[in-house]
Amino acid sequence: MSQEEVRKSGQPRYALATKQAAVKRADAGERVAQIAAEIGCRPGRIYHWLEQWRGHGGEFPEQRRRRWRRRRPALPGSTAREAELERLLGQKQAELDFFHEALRRIEQVRGPTVEPGAPSPGTSSGSGRLGRKAR
Repeated sequence: MSQEEVRKSGQPRYALATKQAAVKRADAGERVAQIAAEIGCRPGRIYHWLEQWRGHGGEFPEQRRRRWRRRRPALPGSTAREAELERLLGQKQAELDFFHEALRRIEQVRGPTVEPGAPSPGTSSGSGRLGRKAR
């Protein structure tokens, strides 16, 4: 483990090339215990690498992150960025339409809560109880 880094947790960080070589050897049928002994780790780590490698379509998650970082984000004027923004705008408009329609239906079912021309329930009026006492 001379060229390997050690994480803050104390566990070694193995190089991508080491992981790839171990996985290829295990896939070729070599015993995992023997590979682990040569690398200087437990067999469970090799099985974990195999699981990662198979779960990510024949590559490790680090490989995907590296490729993703190389791609540059879409520039503000690019068509990919515009398409994404238009997709988001369409989604928000659909949500807004949905809520407008729901509110319309709720108001339609409820009907008016007070008679037309009557003061709203929360306001004070001159003709109420206090209005009569003040006269």
